[in-house]
Amino acid sequence: MDLLNELKQNAEALQQDNAAVREKDAKNLLLIQAQMTQIFEYFRSLAEQLQILKPPSPHTYLIFGIGEFSHVAMKDCMTRARSFQVEDKNYYEYIEFSINWLARSPLQASYTSNNEVKYLKDRLWNLGCKVEEKLIKNSDGKLVKTIVSILPEFPTRLRFENDYKSGTIRLNIRNLNKFEDDWQVLTPEQCSTELFEDLAKELLGKPNELATRFTQR
Repeated sequence: MDLLNELKQNAEALQQDNAAVREKDAKNLLLIQAQMTQIFEYFRSLAEQLQILKPPSPHTYLIFGIGEFSHVAMKDCMTRARSFQVEDKNYYEYIEFSINWLARSPLQASYTSNNEVKYLKDRLWNLGCKVEEKLIKNSDGKLVKTIVSILPEFPTRLRFENDYKSGTIRLNIRNLNKFEDDWQVLTPEQCSTELFEDLAKELLGKPNELATRFTQR
């Protein structure tokens, strides 16, 4: 085979591969968009009802041996979304359902190690918690300890992300029933009304089958 024929065959093979990828992406986009539309409608309606009812959380949120937030009240609730375009058509990029909770009072802890303070602050920041710190120094100006105050406000968040390249929906579950940040990778079929119901029931402390829907939690 001469060089030109070899290059021609390679170019044709690449074009076929690219066409196959585009076809696969287009199918995935349609499947995921249909499910994302259902997700948005369900959680938009849920947020509207909860914004009126504002039920307290039935859960106790432990913070790494420091203390706990319990009997927390709902501050607000909302659902929002962001879109992107493919060939001039709009598709959901992500959908986010969130609640902001208010506890009765802040939690405090004191540390003599800067590394411990940094570790705690990083973990709490990743969970959406707000932290204030007060430095206690002796008469020589040397740091004696750091008092960390965890403000009594934190979020619960469900974030559904469109990953059409892999044909999946990535679900981030943050502080649903305890302080944790969990990721699940779901097929469009797994993002069903039954899943939405179980997430809402777990949020409200009602019996559900959420634990059976995820392989690792």
